[in-house]
Amino acid sequence: MKKLYLLLSILFLIYWGCEDTFITEVTLWGVVYSVENTTELDLYNNQLTGSIPPEIGNLTNLTSLIFSGNQLTGGIPESICDLNIDWNNSDYFWISNNQLCPPYSSCIEDYVGEQDTSDCP
Repeated sequence: MKKLYLLLSILFLIYWGCEDTFITEVTLWGVVYSVENTTELDLYNNQLTGSIPPEIGNLTNLTSLIFSGNQLTGGIPESICDLNIDWNNSDYFWISNNQLCPPYSSCIEDYVGEQDTSDCP
């Protein structure tokens, strides 16, 4: 019986310790998005700068991603391929007119549109 209590105590501590690792929110460009409730990100022509954070892949309910017309730079994180988006439909995925650098993730390489790659390495 003591072994059972010990085992249950260990399992409880493992579960309790892992509770904080569940991601419920993602912060992108200073805005907090709910992982559960965010299904669309329409940030067209929003003067966004910097790179696309890899945390974007945590927005597992995202079905629409519009980043076109910003000043985004650098590579596109591979985590973007974890999203459930119809990549070839510009109503759901549109990231052209930025400065995003190749190589692009295989899931989106045919759909990145026009990019200014003059500052890419």
